[in-house]
Amino acid sequence: GARGLLEHLPAGVPLLGVTPPPGWHAAADPVGVVAAHCAAVLRAAWPSGPYRLAGHSFGGCVAQATARLLAGAGAAVSLLYLLDPDPALDLRAQGGGPQAGARAHAWAVFPGRAVLLRSWEGPLRHLALPGLGWEHLCAGGVTVHDLATTHWGIMAPSHLARAGALLAGLLDREDGIGGDRPAPLPAADAALPFVPLPEALLRARSLLVAGRPADAWAELLDCRPGSLPLWAWDLTQAAMAAVLPEREWVAAAQTLRPAFATSSLGTAAQVPLEMSSGRHVAALTLLNLAPPPGTRAETLVLAEALCAHLAGQPKRAQAALARLGGLIAPTADRAAVAFFELAERGWEAAALPYGRYALAGGSPPARSWLHGLQAELAVARGDWVAAAAEAGAAAAAWPGFFNYHPFLVYALARLGRHEEARQRHAEASAGLEPDAPQRRNLDHALASAA
Repeated sequence: GARGLLEHLPAGVPLLGVTPPPGWHAAADPVGVVAAHCAAVLRAAWPSGPYRLAGHSFGGCVAQATARLLAGAGAAVSLLYLLDPDPALDLRAQGGGPQAGARAHAWAVFPGRAVLLRSWEGPLRHLALPGLGWEHLCAGGVTVHDLATTHWGIMAPSHLARAGALLAGLLDREDGIGGDRPAPLPAADAALPFVPLPEALLRARSLLVAGRPADAWAELLDCRPGSLPLWAWDLTQAAMAAVLPEREWVAAAQTLRPAFATSSLGTAAQVPLEMSSGRHVAALTLLNLAPPPGTRAETLVLAEALCAHLAGQPKRAQAALARLGGLIAPTADRAAVAFFELAERGWEAAALPYGRYALAGGSPPARSWLHGLQAELAVARGDWVAAAAEAGAAAAAWPGFFNYHPFLVYALARLGRHEEARQRHAEASAGLEPDAPQRRNLDHALASAA
């Protein structure tokens, strides 16, 4: 990723990639350990500053924590550039690994501003988290630029080119490399001001991470009216699940409703996620945090979908969700990503309108994913000829998206076309770090079919 950005930056701009210290994965607070290491390396390499920090995924979390440490020590941090960082304040369970470490970190506010490049891998989720929560952790606010791709698709050459051009423009304004008239920056998709969080919410989060849900629930009940953002629903649900029987959740949500600064549009983002994960009572509880029915039409649509789902009428529920299309898919490429996310969750009826909209708009991601889904089905039934053809079409439709390259490599190898499989492996892995997830998937596909 760092090498891909480097080729788009002006000549002479120093770039230092910091490797995490040994054993950081096993630390109780991986973000804190890696951030302290990065701050020390940067101070040793460039004692006087100022510092410009960038990071992707978990690295974005580390970049913010490092910036806060440097600023806290009196150093100047002039730029914080976050490439689709993990939602640091979100407590939704996502398994282990670095993301779990990000949730365990005791976050604090960085005194400057951040520029955020946000993928559209989770378009439903992003309605509830427009700045992925980073607007609560950057006192100067967050400027958001959307990239209609997936989380790892940002590392594709075409999207790195845009990310690099934006970074180059920001550096140009700091360093004056472009003279008195630097190139104009692309228009931002959103400019989010700093939104401080109530201390009670931060305490509740820390208590829940520490395994004290009853104390966390007590802190949530003390939050002042209108102070809780919708992403705090995850924290609320976790505390309720540990403290209250399920039959009391709806009443508890009604008690907490005044504390939430929710919009029905944000609720429209969250309820389908709860429903598609089988958490029906949680979805019904969440609807009780929304403004009264009738405030926005989408709230009624979601209520219809939820009732139909609980009544064992999945087709009616999916048809209701499909009517939410205009709310979350304003462009063809974003529609394609919404299609992919909903299809992956098994909500085919809700996904199809997005797929049709994306194809009508000529979206390369839509063509790629539709071929890719056919490739997955062909692999499942052992039809390697069809799998190779469909995976090849998927890779050709959107070369920067890596998910279907391993399918192609595996199918070619299973057909005995080993030289072609190795060539495809080499082409797809060019420029990838050895430990990058895409590279590991490609290596596994080649080795599995040998």
